[in-house]
Amino acid sequence: MNKYTGLFNIRAERITYKPFHISENLQLLYVLKGSLHFRIVAGIHKLQEGDIEILNINEPVSFEKTDEDNLILIFEIDKGKAKEYCDYIDTALFNCNTKLFFSSSTDWKNLENLKEKMRTLYHYYISDISDILLEKMVKEIVVFIGNHCHDLRNMFQENGSDVRSERFYRIFTYMFTHYYEKINLKEIAEREYMSQQYLSKEFNDRLHMNFKDTLEYYRVINAVRYLITTKMTITMISEHCGFSASRYFYKHFSLYLQCSPREFRNKYLSRKEECQEIIVSDPYIKERLLLLEKQTAQSLESSKTNRTVQSRTGIFQHINYSGIYSKKRVCKEVVKELLEQTQPLLCQGIFIAEAWSRAKREQLEALAELNGSQNIAPCAFVFYTSRPAGDTDQRELILKVEEAAIAAYHIGLYAKEKGLVFSIANDILHNSEEIRQVLNLSKTDFPILLITVGYAA
Repeated sequence: MNKYTGLFNIRAERITYKPFHISENLQLLYVLKGSLHFRIVAGIHKLQEGDIEILNINEPVSFEKTDEDNLILIFEIDKGKAKEYCDYIDTALFNCNTKLFFSSSTDWKNLENLKEKMRTLYHYYISDISDILLEKMVKEIVVFIGNHCHDLRNMFQENGSDVRSERFYRIFTYMFTHYYEKINLKEIAEREYMSQQYLSKEFNDRLHMNFKDTLEYYRVINAVRYLITTKMTITMISEHCGFSASRYFYKHFSLYLQCSPREFRNKYLSRKEECQEIIVSDPYIKERLLLLEKQTAQSLESSKTNRTVQSRTGIFQHINYSGIYSKKRVCKEVVKELLEQTQPLLCQGIFIAEAWSRAKREQLEALAELNGSQNIAPCAFVFYTSRPAGDTDQRELILKVEEAAIAAYHIGLYAKEKGLVFSIANDILHNSEEIRQVLNLSKTDFPILLITVGYAA
């Protein structure tokens, strides 16, 4: 299936074995069932059910099943589009869970946020939703990876970020893209206008690694690329990757792959791929996504968000979030930002009414049957449209309800990034007259969805 050529694609597979290969595009894996051995140059990592992982552009990877069956959802984003959204997406390494070379991994909160975006993209994909909304979500995912899954950036966050982090971004990018040159620490130090001794100490003290090991790692990654994609001799590959002599190439290569370059070609490239592709719209995939989402909600002890599954109209029939609020106020600047980021998602003819007075918020929550005896949400928004003229316009109304659900869901995602929780109710059509009176809307306005936002209790 290739529905969105030049943007992205999604496929589902049961993987038995995939030999080392290169992905020209940015890929994300979501393990829906079972587990999988994920191998990169630095070593092997076991991906468990519910895990996600990033396959970097042009990074050599291989997969092999464990002793249990698996089901993997694979998101593949076009390299050109990914680079358009994040210009350094192909000049650095990004990861979710692995700590095989760099000591950092993505923070669990960011992982859960990325999973939500992937689930949303999947629902968009199988629902033939607007290309504009779909591309916006693809862009959000790429930008999010660039901001939160960068190995080096995460290392600095773990060790205490400071102004010198930008220096190391430059250094690592230069090393990553000039691995084939005869570069050394002295040259790098001169480029950064500092002494070689000082830079060496910075590597050891701040990153707990040294310059030479990092450079050799980048070189081995590229050597594996050549071994997979070309018929170049071992000597030629050694020279093309910047090794001063073949013996050093063999030494560092065997350190990571536990075999010689020649043995690698014979061992890892001779066995054929063994995979079974599954129809991506299979109801079982939807069930697994829903199950994993519910399991995650139950297992996060620090989260006080009560997630419930309710009957929904449209593509979000399996998604609903119910927030339990504290009495803490949400500043209007935050609310303004949430609405500004969501405004481009609103299709023509959908509007948002804000309710700030406690009396109005209390009435709205009662009509929508949200929260029960919990604290009233600090702010509430009602999506509304023009009242349909007759039965012939009911389909248009349903489409608008779906569009409103998408926009409201994005408000919720943005809210979560700011430490907030949210509730969505789109079964308010039967109370539209009462809600219109609460908000002083005109008789031609038709309330279709309510979202409340606030801080968790």
